[in-house]
Amino acid sequence: MPDQMNNGIKGVSIALVGLFILILGCDKGKNIPNLDHITPVFEVFRSEQQLASLDSSSTDEEIKLIRSAYPAFWNLFFQHILPLEGAGRNIGNPNDAIRKIVSDERLRAILDTLAFEYADFSDLESGLYEAFQYHEYYFPGNKAPNVYTLMSDFAYFPFIFVDDNGRDGVGISLEMFMGASFPYHVFVGNQPTFSAYLKRTYNRDHIVKKVLDVIVDDIIGPPPGDRLIDLMIHNGKRIYIVEQMLPEYPDSVWHEFTPDQLTWCNENERNLWAHYLNEDLLYSNEFTKINKLINHSPSVPRLPVEAPGRVANWSGWRIVHELMRKNPKMFVIDLVAMRDAQEILELARYRPR
Repeated sequence: MPDQMNNGIKGVSIALVGLFILILGCDKGKNIPNLDHITPVFEVFRSEQQLASLDSSSTDEEIKLIRSAYPAFWNLFFQHILPLEGAGRNIGNPNDAIRKIVSDERLRAILDTLAFEYADFSDLESGLYEAFQYHEYYFPGNKAPNVYTLMSDFAYFPFIFVDDNGRDGVGISLEMFMGASFPYHVFVGNQPTFSAYLKRTYNRDHIVKKVLDVIVDDIIGPPPGDRLIDLMIHNGKRIYIVEQMLPEYPDSVWHEFTPDQLTWCNENERNLWAHYLNEDLLYSNEFTKINKLINHSPSVPRLPVEAPGRVANWSGWRIVHELMRKNPKMFVIDLVAMRDAQEILELARYRPR
């Protein structure tokens, strides 16, 4: 997958502060809370547009003017995302290196493509606004992050970092969301990251969800263990919380499954659970045995071809759903605080359908 270096980019690490709020049901489209009183305040900074405004003739003053705005982001960008000292750009004057970046034929082609495809970001800004309303509703101690769109040369999915004044910022590499038909191979070759079963979700419709993924990962922290039960329930918690923040989105977006894959999961819930038990997988931490059950894969060994990779995360989501359904007084923050997968399983009194 694209690099998520720990060089100032939080990604899925340090937890945000979470407080308490009651969950108002878990069926899609039902009991959606009134958010009219919540007005998230955040900025959207289109850094790729700023970068595209430069060329080989840009003066030092013009470059300085751009870099002086949002210095934390630009320092991160030119140190770790498109390093000034990378790809033969160690040429002394940093501004000369920046001119070299914006004059690179390949990078300029990406910038020009983004200028066309994402000239209008208003629909996504509205989608992020609503998602951040839910974020502040369920976690009132947290504030919406500032949003930074960028061009990372196909290196990063959404990530969290600390921007100016110690506030969270979320970076969105727009070239990662050009749609399944975009010729990624022309720019990056035949990288597994851009396999057909993965790039199906590399589109505009999944941007808000993938932003929430990293925000929720930041809230819930790392998995409590490396057994399948630990990982599937941890990932199920993330899916469940994202679902609460995107209640009007289709479940195919929450899970990143096709409708046919979701139908198969629903029709085979009991068979899946039997598979975990019969194959002694539930408490296994053997990576080679459980990897494709919880990570991206076109298929899963010893399951029908219709079974999607990460199918155990769907099972974990079902367990969490049952936990919340059977404990209606439980707060979302209570769910976040619960770290023992066995305890969650037992409290859910899970019985596959």
